[in-house]
Amino acid sequence: MTIGERIKFFRKSRGITQSQLAKLSGVHPVSVRKYETNKMVPQPEQIRRIADALAVSYYAIAGTESLGTLETNGDLVGFIIMLCKSGIIEFIGEKDERNRFNPETARIRINPIISGHFSAFDKDEKIEAKELSFKLEYASEWEDLVHWASIYFDCMETVDKYKDRENEPAIKAVNDEIKQGFELIEMKIQNSNILLDTTDGLKIKINPNYNL
Repeated sequence: MTIGERIKFFRKSRGITQSQLAKLSGVHPVSVRKYETNKMVPQPEQIRRIADALAVSYYAIAGTESLGTLETNGDLVGFIIMLCKSGIIEFIGEKDERNRFNPETARIRINPIISGHFSAFDKDEKIEAKELSFKLEYASEWEDLVHWASIYFDCMETVDKYKDRENEPAIKAVNDEIKQGFELIEMKIQNSNILLDTTDGLKIKINPNYNL
């Protein structure tokens, strides 16, 4: 999906018009229209404003290949997705009969090719970095990520299986449909606007223009 298509998807899912989005984001209505029709590409600042107005992660609009600032749980989810796609981290753990990871046992670990060059320390005790694994503290976001990882690897296997025939119209159509459906899932799990900084209690990022 393009940035414009993502903006349109989330705007419609929020049930607001282009004019309302423009008012909430402070972006000119003509620009919003041009973004959605792919006649113009928004700059990072405009993407951030629109993402804030729609209460979604920066990555949900810009795409997980783009690196924005980490402010919310949604941003963190997008960042983890990006790291996984780039091969820096990987999901490990038990799988069920449908080849899906179990959220209770699933973990994230740094790619052994990378972690093999590092050591971790617990006080003075040396720990091999490749032995470490991680789990996200936020239960809801973690379950979404584990679900995403299971589907992602399935999709990649399916696409790779027919890689030699990817230019055939029928195969291309199926691959495009798989990728589009997966992209929607990917966008939806980056919705959380809970701020990562919870030192003073749970905080949510709210767009100041909502009182207009």
